[in-house]
Amino acid sequence: QFTTGAAGKPVVEYGPSNGNSKVSDFPMRADGTSTTYQASDMCQEPANITEPGKFIDPGSLHTVILTGLEPDTEYSYRVGLSTGQGVVWSSTFAFRSALPAGWSKPYSFIAYGDQGCPDDGWALGGNLTASMVRRELDGHRNGTAPVRLVHHFGDLSYARGSAYLWDAWLDMVEPFASRIPLMVGVGNHEYDHTTGGIGRDPSGVTTGDGFHPAWGNFRTDSGGECGVPT
Repeated sequence: QFTTGAAGKPVVEYGPSNGNSKVSDFPMRADGTSTTYQASDMCQEPANITEPGKFIDPGSLHTVILTGLEPDTEYSYRVGLSTGQGVVWSSTFAFRSALPAGWSKPYSFIAYGDQGCPDDGWALGGNLTASMVRRELDGHRNGTAPVRLVHHFGDLSYARGSAYLWDAWLDMVEPFASRIPLMVGVGNHEYDHTTGGIGRDPSGVTTGDGFHPAWGNFRTDSGGECGVPT
């Protein structure tokens, strides 16, 4: 998945890593699909208000599925956007494909929550977490239990209706999310709202105020986003 400010056809070129990034090293190609969302898709204020510091156009959100991957193999890749006048390509990245079924050797994964990002006042927590993940990836790359995935189980950017914070958070996690799978959960700061959910809440809950467990008092912790950007 990747995001661009412009619209177009998303494409990824990829192939087994061999130490360089010439075009000929990407023998495989996959096309993808795109989507986006508007202020009217949000549940309530401030996320649905088009004013400075609130909703901004997220651009085009692209998804491309890579097929034909061999298990436990490092691949180089680049993402691009075709607009009818050629393709604008990204830098070259690399990832290692999934382990084969029945794998019995040890591996590691990283799990954490409540990251935030510097632009929301979480400079120590957000940046420190991102740098520690990168350190673990680099330090265990050739170890006995390499890190194979990251699970962020909720409260990601703390945007809470200030949409530019999603861009800041994504920039912060890109150095490792471009290398290994990053699976995210939806926390109260992504989801909780008190009105406007009917027809907008992506979870499919049919009540306008969403999910409010008796043990929580989260109310509008998402700033009206109600899980849409996540």
